[in-house]
Amino acid sequence: MLVVASALAVSTFFIPTADAAPSDRSEARAALLEADLLSIDLADLITVESGTPSDPAERRATIDAALLDRAVALNLPALSVPLISDGDNEGLLYLGDGAAAGLLKGYAYAPNAATATAASGALTDAGAIDLAAGAGDGGVARLDLTGLTDQLGVDGLTDHLVDRLALELGALASSAHAQTGSAPTSDYLLAGAVLKLHSPAVAALGDELREAGESIETAVNATFGPGGALSQALAALDIAPVNLGLASLDFGSPQVSLTADLSGIFDDLLGSPLVGSNGVVVDLADGTISVDLATLAGGLNDLPANTQLLTTAQIGTILDSVSEVLDDAVTETVSSLVTRLGATQLEVTYTPALSGFLISGALQIKAAGTLAGFAGDGPAPLLTATGEVRVAGAPIALAGLLDLILAPVRATVLPAISPIAAGLLSPDAQLFQPLTTAVVGTLDALSPVLTPLLSRIVEVTVNSQSTASNGAFTVRALQVTLLPEMGAVVLPLAASTVRVAPAVITGIDPDHGPETGGTAITITGVGFTGATGVTIDGKPATDVVVVNDTTVTAVTPPGVVGPREVIVVLPGEDSAPGDFTYEPVVTPSPTATPSASGSPTASASASATPSQTASPTTHPSGSPSPGTGPSSGASGTPTQKPGGGVRPGVPSTGADGAAPVAAIALLAAAVGFALRRSRRIH
Repeated sequence: MLVVASALAVSTFFIPTADAAPSDRSEARAALLEADLLSIDLADLITVESGTPSDPAERRATIDAALLDRAVALNLPALSVPLISDGDNEGLLYLGDGAAAGLLKGYAYAPNAATATAASGALTDAGAIDLAAGAGDGGVARLDLTGLTDQLGVDGLTDHLVDRLALELGALASSAHAQTGSAPTSDYLLAGAVLKLHSPAVAALGDELREAGESIETAVNATFGPGGALSQALAALDIAPVNLGLASLDFGSPQVSLTADLSGIFDDLLGSPLVGSNGVVVDLADGTISVDLATLAGGLNDLPANTQLLTTAQIGTILDSVSEVLDDAVTETVSSLVTRLGATQLEVTYTPALSGFLISGALQIKAAGTLAGFAGDGPAPLLTATGEVRVAGAPIALAGLLDLILAPVRATVLPAISPIAAGLLSPDAQLFQPLTTAVVGTLDALSPVLTPLLSRIVEVTVNSQSTASNGAFTVRALQVTLLPEMGAVVLPLAASTVRVAPAVITGIDPDHGPETGGTAITITGVGFTGATGVTIDGKPATDVVVVNDTTVTAVTPPGVVGPREVIVVLPGEDSAPGDFTYEPVVTPSPTATPSASGSPTASASASATPSQTASPTTHPSGSPSPGTGPSSGASGTPTQKPGGGVRPGVPSTGADGAAPVAAIALLAAAVGFALRRSRRIH
């Protein structure tokens, strides 16, 4: 384990931060690098936090990422590769000059339980994402993935194909905001991401192409140079002597002159990178393949949450683009070779022998032009005859003899050269096959290795988002998973986390109403902004009005008697429930209903005690009305008192004191009746 940092070094560079307590109702945290990958002290260097109620202050800090480079080269438990590179060691993450220049910042603010804002990375002084940071070409970080091939155990197998692999990152940042009752919002910036791999096989391809070019040049010069194949072919032609009348002209063997210089073409091919489609650039001079992931993915910003880069399909696209750019390079090179060769000057010269009586002199016959012209794809070669012919020492004019002198060249020599030149200038000529063979061989070796190698080494996720079990929402500009099959290390960069308390109901007025519904209620609490409805026992209330963040009014729907849950429905997390009690509706009953005979009878809800007859009515004669007297009700039986006693013959009304009063009245009436009767008898 390589740990270069000391406690003194760390404390020297310490940036004060606020740590949100686990009991805080809201929290905002900005972290350049996920804190659990580092020691506590090192995490403090790159993390800014705020929380309510522990520390609701607005926190800003410049994250001096270069401190990591100077302070630590930390090993990861799951990998035998240091996490942090100091520029000299072979660590995974190197934070370069752009990070050291104060480009990276942190912002955290959780002023109350209902609000939290966090931002990390390339920020303005106000804590917003700095869009201008992406305008420059300065890199912020580099992930050197080369050492991971050792972890996979394939370094010996692949080193001749891919021996260096890195992911270079531009400015990056993220921000998140949470408000109680609403879904969290987030944004991110990833100014650039370029995959770079070095392939010895691609570097060797450049050398092979240059060697192929040299062999083409040698072959052309051997064919058209002095004593070459063309000279031998022309010398074998059977050209009959030309009869000039007084002299005979014997052509003999020609001299062929052509010198091809093709070196400039391969200087152009290898001197600058080859730019292909889908952001792929191949540099044959040093064997580097670069892939602009922004071009490959159609942009790096405004992507959906958790967008994967370097998928199997995208790696296939990279290979197709590499193949395309190399094939195009060979095609363009062959085209350049054909053009250059076609413009090369070829000269075929004869010095014929003269014979005849008193004939002397010397002639030179020449066919000169471009190779394309000899092939019939350009201006025809120029035929000339120079020199003199003397008869007995006197010169004779050649003008009238030119047609005879040049006729064999037109008829025999030019037709013999034309197919040779045309065959050489065909893009499909065997002469150019070494170029195609070299490219195909390299691609055949690279293709089956690159796809599994990249997919096993790294997974890249842009706009990575997740929500923890406690409701904390986190957005990361970039998340890189190293050795995904082994689950070795997840490396989140520029992470912003926010958490707020859920919406809560603190009161309902009134908190009860009839089971038939229709009660207008006012719900108070916090976090109601953006509410979309109210439910009571799962049923939607009507006439819902969101007055403000703390007040909602509604009308209750019909419900079931008893206490029921009231919930304010929100786009994010619904509110904690409140209570509303449904009460039964009591319908008043009539005291009496008509009987079948039309006379009033006791209602079904009345008690079944005997009815009480009123005191006797005295007529003018002084005698009681007929038929008056005590009545014992329908059955005439004694009635049980609520107290438990039974008083025979005395009806009970069920009310305390009613029975004694009735008994006294009946007794007085009976006594009076007896006295009156006694007087009549006597």
